[in-house]
Amino acid sequence: MSQKIRNIAVVLAVALATALSIPFAQRVFADSADIVGTPLPRPMAPFTHESLVQHAKYLAERAYEPVTPTSERWAALSFDQHRAIRFKSDLSLPLSPNDGVTAQLLPPGRALNNPVRINLIEDGKVVPVPFDPAFFSLGDAAPDNLAEVGGDYSGFRLHSTLNSPDTLDEFLVFQGASYFRAIAKGHVYGLSARGLAIDIGEESGEEFPVFTDFWLQRNAEVGQPVTLYALMDSPGITGIYTFKVMPGMTTDMDVSAVLFPRRDLSNFGLAPLTSMFLFDETNRHRFNDFRSGAHDSDGLAINNGAGEWLWRPLANPLGVQESAFVDRNPRAFGLIQRSRDFEDFGDLSLDYNDRPSAWVTPHGDWGKGSVTLVELPTETETFDNIVAYWRPAAPFLKGERYEFSYTLSWRDRAPITNGLLKVINTRIGARPEGGKLIAIDFARPAPVEGSVKDLNIDTFVPQVFTSKGIVQFPVLESNPHTGGVRLTFQFDPQEESSSEFRIVLREDGKQVSEKWLYRWTRQ
Repeated sequence: MSQKIRNIAVVLAVALATALSIPFAQRVFADSADIVGTPLPRPMAPFTHESLVQHAKYLAERAYEPVTPTSERWAALSFDQHRAIRFKSDLSLPLSPNDGVTAQLLPPGRALNNPVRINLIEDGKVVPVPFDPAFFSLGDAAPDNLAEVGGDYSGFRLHSTLNSPDTLDEFLVFQGASYFRAIAKGHVYGLSARGLAIDIGEESGEEFPVFTDFWLQRNAEVGQPVTLYALMDSPGITGIYTFKVMPGMTTDMDVSAVLFPRRDLSNFGLAPLTSMFLFDETNRHRFNDFRSGAHDSDGLAINNGAGEWLWRPLANPLGVQESAFVDRNPRAFGLIQRSRDFEDFGDLSLDYNDRPSAWVTPHGDWGKGSVTLVELPTETETFDNIVAYWRPAAPFLKGERYEFSYTLSWRDRAPITNGLLKVINTRIGARPEGGKLIAIDFARPAPVEGSVKDLNIDTFVPQVFTSKGIVQFPVLESNPHTGGVRLTFQFDPQEESSSEFRIVLREDGKQVSEKWLYRWTRQ
């Protein structure tokens, strides 16, 4: 047995002894006398997904009980004290043979005080991992006796040989409410996903469900997806999520959920994504910044139920704005980072050009609803101001059971495969004579069966629609720098404060480009 395995075994032996003690069992697992037939799997008991589902159902039938925040000693840590805490990498928990994927636990502290309980699934049985400061190097500035203070974890992160067979790189983290984020090969962290969005934009405030418990499956075979289970709880709903994750050139996550509403829900979102958009060439004039842009994502892409491909550049509005793209059984949608060149940003430290896109592919029929985009105003890039999700037309009703699933792919861009010209940039600027000049760059389509189609722009016809204002002088020309096409036109908003655009390129009546959608607002 290697020294690393011995170290982990010692820590887990202490953890298991604690888990089997009566105080811990009472703290983590509800009193069996109260929930006969619906308890969570107990220490060393056989694990089943159905037992988690039945427990979530039971919780939904009871009044919501807010979790007790972790110790005040951890919550009182300063920023520097909390940042100095490091998980001891030699105690990483192996989730696959040969340490191909490992887990590191995250400490509580500051605002991260929702207790998160971690369990392993070992040989089909549950092994809880109680909180233990021995997992962490606390740093020289840590308060006295912090190592003796109890608490709870705030989440965990996974590592794998993502970029090199000799190095374990972090590729997935769950921390804070039901938030998580992942990266693929060559990426750095950017946008986030979460389990569920509730009451988005309501004056009463948004409800944030929390992942309170996790079960991490140890795989028996190399090269298999890592399987994670999570219990979600909130005043409005409970549920069980299953994540099957495979890191690589794209990091793919098969996500499934079984949900039990505590109350009727009408304003909620499935597969929600959260990102940041500060500025690019559309609103560069508002920011006195040396960079060309600052954003984790630059557009919302949709492949709707009718097979259309839509592209909606993101905006940083002066007021909250919501856009709903009504659909039935959407094929896919996601927040995309198409800006991939360093010069798109000019930032040496934040690597915006290496931020991932997130692509949601629903499983089965999701019915009627809308891909919904919420854009919030922000003056700083530290605030996530973009939310996109699927909003079902039908409400979730109290006492009912709902199931849905999808694949969430963390990748470079949306996988357009039907030969359409895709939008790669949108630029907006003022004209000296008044009004705006808008330029849209379309990329050359990807090769089809090894051949590159010649672009005869003389046969392309731009169809430009605007709900308000006047569009004049559309010009379509080749762009030698991109190998694609640029459409330029003048826009006079007159006295209007906003206008909705819809633009598509056609050839012989057939659509040859994505449909460009945009909401212009006076800024």
